Amino acid sequence: MGIVLHGFDILEGDVHAALAAVAEVAAQMLAGAARPLIWAGGGVVHAAAGKELQALAELLQAPILGTNGSRGIVSEDHPLMLGNILTMAFTVELKILETADCMIALGTRFSERATRSRRKDAEADVTGRSAKGWTIRIPEKMIHVDIDAGEFGRNVKPQLTIHGDARDVLQKLLAALRSKPMPPRPPRAQEISAVKTEARNELRERGWTLAVLTPYQAQREAIRRRLPTVEVSTVDGAQGREWDVVLYSTVRSNPQHRLGFVEDERRLNVAVTRAK
Repeated sequence: MGIVLHGFDILEGDVHAALAAVAEVAAQMLAGAARPLIWAGGGVVHAAAGKELQALAELLQAPILGTNGSRGIVSEDHPLMLGNILTMAFTVELKILETADCMIALGTRFSERATRSRRKDAEADVTGRSAKGWTIRIPEKMIHVDIDAGEFGRNVKPQLTIHGDARDVLQKLLAALRSKPMPPRPPRAQEISAVKTEARNELRERGWTLAVLTPYQAQREAIRRRLPTVEVSTVDGAQGREWDVVLYSTVRSNPQHRLGFVEDERRLNVAVTRAK
């Protein structure tokens, strides 16, 4: 496994030492940020790095932007988890992405769909119904971690690239950050909660509501009453829209399930379907 630092491959010698060295650079960038942000893609799922991802978010008080591929890796109930609403609510783009002064992107290819801006002045795609891909404003100070070095610079230009498994990188990054004399970060749970509320209102004004933002509270409570030892990680409906009347089935998720992935055996993703 090679490690890429500012475009240089370290293919020989002690890879673990090389990874620790590059993680130290990333740690310095994140520790110096006032408003760090995490973009988590499907690579975090394949690396089974949910615990490390959550630990990093809590240590930095950094909100997590997810994608369709990373759903369930951190519970949607977590106060720092924004889910995969980036391309659906301009509120998140404006108040979280554009105010971040350093972002670490893990296991993501920055797809065309995930990077459409919701700005009114954004260039439209060929359908005229939505913006083109790669029109959102990525923070200039950005760290890209991926198992596939071919993704680096393909769609978004990073300042620092790390070629490696997401869990390995996160473990080294956490070790580097914890070795630093960092003062406690101001909690951002209240800020993120307010952003979620505003984003939910924005989507309702546009005529629809996402399950990510409105996670079927009644159904979640019913599941918890019947399965008190299980944490409901993700609740979702077809095409991201809520159904009026539902039957719900609990599904043990794995990397192949479209609902997402949970590595903790006590957590479930929940599929929601219309009652017939």
